Amino acid sequence: MWNLLLEEYEPQHPELLCHVHRVPTELREVQVVDGMCARLPRGYGHALLARFPNSFWSVRSCACEEGPNRTVPRWVCPRCRAEERLWRQAHREVSQR
Repeated sequence: MWNLLLEEYEPQHPELLCHVHRVPTELREVQVVDGMCARLPRGYGHALLARFPNSFWSVRSCACEEGPNRTVPRWVCPRCRAEERLWRQAHREVSQR
């Protein structure tokens, strides 16, 4: 499934508007991060879905071995990115556990 999402993904059905912030999204290339998935800070998953679902700073492949540096296209919301920055700043102590 990840190969389908990472290597064969084509943004044919764009998210033209962020459904949370109602602002236009931008098509950007984001970095693919290989390696085992990291433990997420407490509350991050809920905040991701509710406050910044289209931030897409990177995409995790969860592959056991690192591959070549690569990027994939994603529709990114600038307001989602700003919200995630604020959330991370407010939860810095949670993120360091």
